Amino acid sequence: MFRIALKNILHDRVRMVAALLGIVFAVVLVMFQFGLLSDFLRNASAIIDHSGAPIWVTAPSVANFEFSGELRESLDYQVLATPGVGRVERLIMTFVRFRKPNGSYEGAQLVGVDLERGTRIPWAFHSGSHEDLLDPESITIDLTDLEKLGSPGIGDYVEVNGRRARIAAITANVRSFIASPYLFASLENAERYAERIETGETSYLLVTPSPGRGVEEVLAGLRKLQGVDVLTASDLGRRSQEYWIFRTGAGFAIGLSTVLGLVVGTVIVGQTIYSSTMDRLKEFGTLKAIGGSNVHLYAIITWQAIIYAIAGYFPGIAASFGLARLAALANTGILITPLLIASMFFLTVGMCIVASLLSIVRVTRLEPAMVFK
Repeated sequence: MFRIALKNILHDRVRMVAALLGIVFAVVLVMFQFGLLSDFLRNASAIIDHSGAPIWVTAPSVANFEFSGELRESLDYQVLATPGVGRVERLIMTFVRFRKPNGSYEGAQLVGVDLERGTRIPWAFHSGSHEDLLDPESITIDLTDLEKLGSPGIGDYVEVNGRRARIAAITANVRSFIASPYLFASLENAERYAERIETGETSYLLVTPSPGRGVEEVLAGLRKLQGVDVLTASDLGRRSQEYWIFRTGAGFAIGLSTVLGLVVGTVIVGQTIYSSTMDRLKEFGTLKAIGGSNVHLYAIITWQAIIYAIAGYFPGIAASFGLARLAALANTGILITPLLIASMFFLTVGMCIVASLLSIVRVTRLEPAMVFK
């Protein structure tokens, strides 16, 4: 059955190439959209995932990391006094105006980190380190945001919310889900630049249990505090991802593009296989006349679909990696994971088999006597 299917495909090379191009297009489009979505989801919870703290204390009903609230200073001591708590880091998150060297402004997200308590944020540096943020007026910018922020260098002075700041370090691909760049600073510097954060207030408290104490045990104690939400890092990260995907329309747009790619690929492959089947109706009729069952005919058509899928899948994957590299040059992240690559194989095979169903229905109705007409 495999050999017959392969000969059917190779019989018309032009039709074969058209079908393969359709499959490659579908694979690239689906990989691009899912890769874009994966990168979005990673960035939406990046700070939470890299913090190392399994428990986060937030203001009530915080929808995502970017839209933080304010926590009073006394809450820091209440959390530290909770049984089982080992370490508490304060973190400030606020939006600021960054004035570029040419005098224009860019919106940015200022993140104040607790350097005194050994924060892991930010987690990747291109130049500089956490120690460089201890100096007054020090902030970071990200390598991917250099051009957007006017290309300042290490040691250059800029303006944040009308106050002077110095670029002390450059992070490496530490990006947010939204277009606003991340600026990291010490808590003291962040309080100086923030307009709506009072001295001593914070946006989040990051809690690590004491050695030997479980997360659930500490959670139970912290949830007795009034006027706050206490979440695991995974819950807060998932809440942030779901907000951007489901409540902003981004998920619908990406999902629609993915479905369109699958529809285009299915239509092209289906039309190709159906045309090939119609051109060889007498051959299929002959097979039926000499005792071939419908199962044998189904197997031939299904093998055609599988061959098309495999032949189009690998060039599609290669093209997807090439497109991801091009996107990276434009500072657009496309995250291609082993799980996505493996899932795409089965999705491609399924798409091609679905495309062959119309041909299978046509062959089912075939009368063996037609070969004698």
